[in-house]
Amino acid sequence: MNTDITTRPLFTAHPDFDAKKAWVLLWSHKQGLLHIERLHDMFMSHMQAYHEDRTMEYIPLLIGDREAIDAAAETIRPTLHARYDAKQAKRSRP
Repeated sequence: MNTDITTRPLFTAHPDFDAKKAWVLLWSHKQGLLHIERLHDMFMSHMQAYHEDRTMEYIPLLIGDREAIDAAAETIRPTLHARYDAKQAKRSRP
């Protein structure tokens, strides 16, 4: 079975779409971190997780070109830092 579904068009209306050229911004609530990877790679890791019957930590937030993903990550990072600081302050209270 060919599990690389990203080599086929995702939508009939977009036969030239290439998941290897699109980027994804992912977020981990548990870790409080962002991750950036190609859409193709995300699909492959999600398919592998499905086959192994395991959970995935990172949640996709945005799909786009690398410039848009990097800009979104820069916009989001201050919120992540604030959340981290708030959690650390809460933990240090008696």
